[in-house]
Amino acid sequence: MKLKTKLYLAFGCLIGLFIVLHFLLMIMMNQLNKDMEDIVKNYEMLDLASTITEEMNIYSRESRGLIANPPEELKSELQTNREKAFENINEALDSLQKLDSHEQSQELVQRLQLLSNTYNGTNREIDALLKEGKDEKIMQIYWHDSGREVREEMDKVSDKLQTIKKQAVYKELNHSNKTYNLANKLIFVYVIVSLLVGIGAIMFILRGVIPNLNKVTSIMTKVAYGRADRLPRIEITSKDEIGEIALAFNEMALALEEHSMQEKVLKNAAEEQSWLKTKIAEIATMYSGIDDLETLAHQFIIKVTPMVGANYGVFYIKQGNGDEKRFQKLASYAYDHERIGAECFRLGEGLVGQCALENRMILLKEVPGSHIKIYSGIGSASASDILIIPAEFEGEVLAVIELASFKSFSNLEQLLLKELMSNLGTHITSILRHMQVEILLQESQVFTEELQSQSEELQLQQEELRIINEQLEQQYKRSKEDNRMIGKGKEI
Repeated sequence: MKLKTKLYLAFGCLIGLFIVLHFLLMIMMNQLNKDMEDIVKNYEMLDLASTITEEMNIYSRESRGLIANPPEELKSELQTNREKAFENINEALDSLQKLDSHEQSQELVQRLQLLSNTYNGTNREIDALLKEGKDEKIMQIYWHDSGREVREEMDKVSDKLQTIKKQAVYKELNHSNKTYNLANKLIFVYVIVSLLVGIGAIMFILRGVIPNLNKVTSIMTKVAYGRADRLPRIEITSKDEIGEIALAFNEMALALEEHSMQEKVLKNAAEEQSWLKTKIAEIATMYSGIDDLETLAHQFIIKVTPMVGANYGVFYIKQGNGDEKRFQKLASYAYDHERIGAECFRLGEGLVGQCALENRMILLKEVPGSHIKIYSGIGSASASDILIIPAEFEGEVLAVIELASFKSFSNLEQLLLKELMSNLGTHITSILRHMQVEILLQESQVFTEELQSQSEELQLQQEELRIINEQLEQQYKRSKEDNRMIGKGKEI
């Protein structure tokens, strides 16, 4: 028998026991709820029966008070209390009739209603006799005739109703206790049976599983730690779950060996990515503090060329617009001015111009020995690979670099160059904008100085006008004084 079948049988038995217990407990809980509802209902009816007895006593007391010729100021209060008690009795009787459906209780409630009406009628008759002043007749009716008999009958019926309701409450309580005790016994029996079944199932399963597991673990412990490429295999001897485990182990061993090989590949890829991010970060830190294109080009070419294993490099920057657009050499690495290349290229001119025109990287492999030579102090050698790559921003090529190397450029080095050139276009744009701002600031400063000079000239002119005005005003005052003196001379 398979382990799965054994487990299904064991858990099936436990689940079956749980389902049976669940249904039994549900039935008992429903019965307990019903019993509690009946108990509450009977308590309510018992309380109503007690209310009837109390209100009857109040009704009788207030009736006696009216018979005893009380002061006029108390009669209205006694009559009100008696009427209120009669209303409470009727309300309690109506509630009892609605709550209690037992035939015996209904007969007693109807009997109480009839007696209550009769007793109320007797008291109405007594009230009429009080007004006529027939005291002897009143005493005869109240203490000897129908009044006393009705009161005694009402007390008996009320006591009997209370007794019935008390018996019903006690009966429901006893039934609830029995149901509760039975539920506790069932739970106890279920726990014991479940433990026995569980222990038996565990022993049955372990007896068939442990020997086979020992065989498997003995092989697994022989795995040489740190030698994921050489793992032992388990011989499959059974067709149950243990055999499946052995088969799974063998497949796992094969997967681990393959994973070990993949891990080495991923490790190399992670190292390459780490190297790539480190170099990108190194170049990114170089940009801080650079605010002109020549410094940027120089720093970039001398750092990037050896970084990708190149031995020669030239940095070309875009200059001019329209038909005048060209790419001018701005910086170089190991550049020989007398032997190598041109100083500038137009769009589509040479490989540099073609690279700028198409906005794509150009890679030349196994170039002829006469194409380019790289010189050192003790000799020269021909480059084998040439790489030309553009730097663009929003689709416009802003710069081109040309690299030459004795070896081939790896995919990782080409990827690094693409990332660096992508960032380079952004920084070139930033520097160009900064330079434009500087030019605008200089022009603004010149314009400000001119305005200041003009302002100073206007101030000088205003000062001269003020002096002339003062002179004219003094001349006017002197002329006015002379005219006044002349006028006085004429009068004399």
